[in-house]
Order: sequence, then structure tokens, then C-alpha cells
Amino acid sequence: MNPTPRVVHIIDSLLVGGREKLVTHLAIARGSENTSVICLFEAGPLGEQLRQQGFRVDVAGWDGSRFGFARRVWRCIGEHRPDVLHCHNLFAHRYGVACVRWRNPQASIVMTIHGPQDLPGGVHGTINRMQMRRSHVVAVSDEVRQMAEAWLGDGGRPVRVIDNGISLAPFDDLPSRQAARHELGLSGDAFLVGIVARLDEGKGHAALVDAVARLRAVRPNAVLVFVGDGPLRGAFDNAPNAILLGERQDVPRILAALDVFCLPSAAEGLPMAILEAMAASLPIVATAVGEIPRLLSDGAGWLVPPGDTHALDRALAAAATDRERGVAARRRVERHFTVEKTLAEYEKLYRETLT
Repeated sequence: MNPTPRVVHIIDSLLVGGREKLVTHLAIARGSENTSVICLFEAGPLGEQLRQQGFRVDVAGWDGSRFGFARRVWRCIGEHRPDVLHCHNLFAHRYGVACVRWRNPQASIVMTIHGPQDLPGGVHGTINRMQMRRSHVVAVSDEVRQMAEAWLGDGGRPVRVIDNGISLAPFDDLPSRQAARHELGLSGDAFLVGIVARLDEGKGHAALVDAVARLRAVRPNAVLVFVGDGPLRGAFDNAPNAILLGERQDVPRILAALDVFCLPSAAEGLPMAILEAMAASLPIVATAVGEIPRLLSDGAGWLVPPGDTHALDRALAAAATDRERGVAARRRVERHFTVEKTLAEYEKLYRETLT
């Protein structure tokens, strides 16, 4: 076996999202000689980015036929020849495990669960549970670990927690706020509250629209900036005082243009979007769900209960006049949540699975 294990990530796609960014960061940190990716549905912009940097990124492609789809996944795994197949969430794990056992049975299996989710019922749930008991399961938070352990029951290996981490390089030497706004065509005089998240249920976009509308009573120049796309985009096309930037590859520069970052989600694991806002030294307001309270400890941000509009209003008003917490947030991500730290823990796990 190669002294450096060959790791193949298998994931739905490499669209712009938290787990997709983690896979991209891990791949780049490991290098293309020993890392590749199989996308089940599409490569996405992050997949294209990896291809441009010399990584092999293959797409199985769903065409409505489970047999044909499984055969393509099986073929991809055979061509990539992993020492470790690293599966991301349940669907990728179900197909990845089934196919690697046929094609490359000596490979070990690592599965990362990236956030709260439901275990399917019926036969799919039974298959997932049986497969997970033979895999090395990683959770991104203690809450997710407890969820996974409840799925597994008394069987399977212990579930370990590995924190997400980001590369700090894109956040070094960012332009000033005014220069970033000029680059992006944003108003230099506006008070910009931003959110980077998929436009989907549970991320709190509607609550944030209402909160910024109330904030305008004391800050008439307050404007909301949405970064991301998703099924709810049409619901916000005409949202008052909101700018929709869609999916972007220049998130660090957009964050540099903001005054405050806010993520009022109903549920989270360990969100990459908050780590990025911390790296950009932004004041952060977020709901106290998942691992967010741990991220924003030591004075790194404001926590509000999910669904508490009054607490959200107070926190946004406080964040508007206090940038010291942004400095504290940057220090915290530097110390605890870098991709180098995350990769070291995964690398240790990869080698353990092969001994």
C-alpha cells in the first residue's frame, strides 16, 4: 500500500455548500496525487475548480435507473482504486459502500455526517444502519454524534467527532470594506447585513428579511445581502432592501464588504459559512443550534434562540456597533478551526482504518 493512503471522496455534487467546501479544502490540502472525487449527480463549480487544479473529478450521473447508476458508481470506484473511500452523508454512503464491496473490497470506509438529518425508514434505513455498523463514522458535532449513535444502536464502532476547518489563505490580505464594495458594485454608504447559505427551508432567510426591515427603523441604510442559491430563491426575488448575489466563487471578498454576518438557522452541524465569516473578522449573529455556541464562545459573536425575533433584533443592533467580536472570531478560527487541523485528524483516521 502507498505510505500515503489514496483517498477517494464520494459526494452528491460539488455545488457551493458547507460539506462541498470541506471536501474541496481537504482535497487541496492533501494534493491531487493521492486524492480524487466521485460526484454522484454533477461536478458543480467546486468540482470544476478542482479539475482546473489537476484533480480527477468523475460524475456517475443519475438517469432514473438505479441499476445503471449503481453500475457507473461501481465503474468509477474501480478506476479510482481507493485505499479509503470517504463518503459524505447517507446517500453517498449507501451507494459507495455497496459498490466498493463488489469492486474494491480491501478499501476501508469512512463516512462523515455533516448535520442533523433523518434516517430513512423501511429498507433503505435498514441498509444504512447495517452499512454504518461496518464503517468508520465521523460527525461534525456532538449533536450529530448522538444522532448517529442512536441510529446505530448497540452495534458498530464508536462515532468520533472531527471539527470542520477552513483554509485561511483566501482571507488574508482582503481589500478594505470600501474597496470590496467598489469591486462588487455595492453601495459604500449602506449598512450591509449578509448571509451565506443555501436558499432552503431552515436557514432563516425569511426571518432575516423581517429583522432587517425592523433594523431600518434605526438604521435606514440597512441592506440585506444573500449569497447562495436554492429552491426558495424565487420567494426572495422581490424582497425589500435585499440584494441576491446567487452562488459565488468570491465569498471572501463579499464578506470583506459586509458590516455584519447573520445565520438564523433552525438547525446546523458545524457550519462552514460561520467559519468563513470568522476568518473575515466579521461580527456574527447566529442561532444557538448545533455547534454554533462552541464556535462563537470566548466573545466571538452573539447567540440568539431560534425563532426569537426580539433577541435577533437586539443582537443585530449590538453587532452594528461592535467590531471587537469580529477580531475575537478571527483569533478563534486561527486557533481551533483550520483545515490543517481537520486534515490531520482525518489523516490519522485514514491510517487507523488500514491497520
